[in-house]
Amino acid sequence: MNKTKADKVNVYAYLTPDPLDEDSTVETEWMEWIPGFNAQEDEDGSHPFFRDENIALLKAIELTTVSHFRKSLRNLSVLLTNHLFDHIQIAIDHLGIVCRDTSVASYDYGNSQPEMGKYVMHASRSLVSAYIKAGHDLTKLSPYTAVTWEHEIIHLLDHWEVVKSCVYKSSALAINKFTYYLLSYRNEGLADLFYLLNGRYHEVNSIEAAKTAFDSAVQRVQHKMLEKDMTDDEWNQEIFSEMDCYEAGPWLMLDLLRSFEGCWHERLIDEALLKISKGEPLSHLKTIYIIRIALRVKTEDFLDYIMPLVPKYKQGVHAELLDQLVLN
Repeated sequence: MNKTKADKVNVYAYLTPDPLDEDSTVETEWMEWIPGFNAQEDEDGSHPFFRDENIALLKAIELTTVSHFRKSLRNLSVLLTNHLFDHIQIAIDHLGIVCRDTSVASYDYGNSQPEMGKYVMHASRSLVSAYIKAGHDLTKLSPYTAVTWEHEIIHLLDHWEVVKSCVYKSSALAINKFTYYLLSYRNEGLADLFYLLNGRYHEVNSIEAAKTAFDSAVQRVQHKMLEKDMTDDEWNQEIFSEMDCYEAGPWLMLDLLRSFEGCWHERLIDEALLKISKGEPLSHLKTIYIIRIALRVKTEDFLDYIMPLVPKYKQGVHAELLDQLVLN
């Protein structure tokens, strides 16, 4: 079998913090979530982490994580063509230091170097636990968990637009943080297209429902912003930690694509919407083709699309809305 570019990419995973590090402060009970982990000292009195079966167990977790990631990488293989790859590292965050409770995985754009072909991913304990429980029967994974890495790989392929949008997040100005909030519907909507185009969705089940959900969410955010000047921590806790863009985002992206690049893709997108409405997956070829188009949507394109949907938007004056944050 001919190897694809996905097969040639060097991918490796490791637990962090490493329980086998001689300077590790990881406690034995912190690892007891792993089925089959032996918390007893070895016969010679050595630490449980260094029991042969535990070392083999931790290695198996790393290899299993790589296996699932590489499957997803193959699914998106044709999108990798114009990207440089030296290696992709997956940090398994088994103590929840990086991955929040609601995050099963993440793409670390800050520590990735696409110009060098070096990328960093994070996997949560909940994701690894799901892999362990499923074993070789992938049907035991929830449909959303099964495409976790497709989501994160799309973020990787979208690296520079993710960086552009995150500049707004790092700003001290509420106007810019609000812009980042709006762009989250692009970034997460794009990354979740693989899931939606496979005929799956959660509560939001149409473009109109997505627009309604977006309208309600934006009004809640605007109310919070007008109540007080929020600190960075308050932004992270009250708004960024409760992003509601995952459900509405992919529908809004499809709506944008209907008119994107001179309405050239309207027929294809309408076909996709019809399939999704019946709970039917698009062909893999068409799914990849739509994601390829969506990756051409820049932050500026998305803001032009989304601004007229923001409550009390004044046509043509983006900054005015963001500055005044006028409510319905």
